[in-house]
Amino acid sequence: MSRRATVLTHKAAAVLLALGAAASARAQTETGPDWYHAGNSLMDLSLAGLAGGPVDRVWYSADGGTLYALISSGKTFETSDFESWMPSQSTAPAAGDLASDGTLLPEQGARLKGFNGQRSTMYAFGAFVYRSQDGGSNWDNLTEYRSRSIIGGSVRDLAVSPRNPQEVTAATGDGVFRTLDGGKSWSGLNESLPNLPALRLWALPSGDRGAQIEIPGNRTVEWQPGEKQAWRLVNNPDVQLEAQLRAAAITAFAATTSGLLYTGSPDGTITVYTNAGSTLPFHPVSGGTVERFWVDPTDSRIALAVLGGRPANAIPGVPAPHVFHTVDGGSNWDDITNDLPDAAAHGVAASRASGAIYVATDAGVFYTRSDVGVLSVPSSWQKLGGLPQASVADVRLDSAENQLWAAVDGFGVYSTLAPHRLGDPAVVSAADLIRRAAAPGSLLSVRGAKVSSAS
Repeated sequence: MSRRATVLTHKAAAVLLALGAAASARAQTETGPDWYHAGNSLMDLSLAGLAGGPVDRVWYSADGGTLYALISSGKTFETSDFESWMPSQSTAPAAGDLASDGTLLPEQGARLKGFNGQRSTMYAFGAFVYRSQDGGSNWDNLTEYRSRSIIGGSVRDLAVSPRNPQEVTAATGDGVFRTLDGGKSWSGLNESLPNLPALRLWALPSGDRGAQIEIPGNRTVEWQPGEKQAWRLVNNPDVQLEAQLRAAAITAFAATTSGLLYTGSPDGTITVYTNAGSTLPFHPVSGGTVERFWVDPTDSRIALAVLGGRPANAIPGVPAPHVFHTVDGGSNWDDITNDLPDAAAHGVAASRASGAIYVATDAGVFYTRSDVGVLSVPSSWQKLGGLPQASVADVRLDSAENQLWAAVDGFGVYSTLAPHRLGDPAVVSAADLIRRAAAPGSLLSVRGAKVSSAS
């Protein structure tokens, strides 16, 4: 392609964008942005099968043909083919544990289950799963390998199929696992179960690094470039540091190169430390846990803080604040919650140049525009549709502020063109969405509008 052809291509694209930008903006406002799902909801934790998030209860239907699972978020799912899960309205039955009756348990506090309530074939569970075929006189450990459970964290529940004593399903801190041969072999049943426990979005794809999220247990998993199967464990020192801070009752922090350190606490108190000392602690009325900070990378005195749900001692009738803004390094904070729904906020991202603010909440991702360089009340918050109906744990913008990323609890990570780019169309490099001169033969993309055709 000649240089002249490249220039003409840019001009043609600009004309198309000018014609289509308004219609595209209207379409995305009505239906929500087009989100791209980065990865899936499975994790490779070196267990007997691919893992998911914590599951509290499992049980079978009376005929054993359907399996139910109650995940930690409170949602119930069911499967009849033991591969695909569907939402369920079923209510978990009573636990149905067998009484110990002086039985010698394989570990302290272990619970007992039997085939149709009988004691001839019993299973015990706690840190591991055990089996006894002589009324509890002897036990075989079914899930221990090198002092570690092959089905994940502590077993929270166990269900024996009413039609086969060899078929047993376990609910653990890492998902649902099942055996068809009395515990000789196990497999995961977590595929299609939306139960990825995303707590925070730590890193975005860049070079040979993929998206990274934090999961329970102070662990980090990454969807590596070219990955097709599952999220994989990686080391992230920042996650360990935050775990230490949480142990010291610091729920959020943001360190800056200028020396300012923003810290938040479970009761909503925000304190900013400087080289000369600290600001007076700011404690909002009816404020929940401080969940996250965003600090302007060009001026660390400008910051946003988001707070979780209402604390137990909240004043009745006083709306819970969820978003605060400072322009003087924490000496003063302005409540910009405005008409944001009263839902716990977990993450925040902003663009100083465009005035865009994004907040991740239990009710989804919300977006507004405001001059973050001055104390002001933002315009109304707008919900960004298109994501699964679930709590959003975190939200981030990439370094060029072109892509918006969200970590959705249970479902994983999604990305889309940042809505504040709508109406600001540009022809950019397809590799990183940055506007730059194009060499002949370059692969280009359109940022800021949808293009249905070009010639």
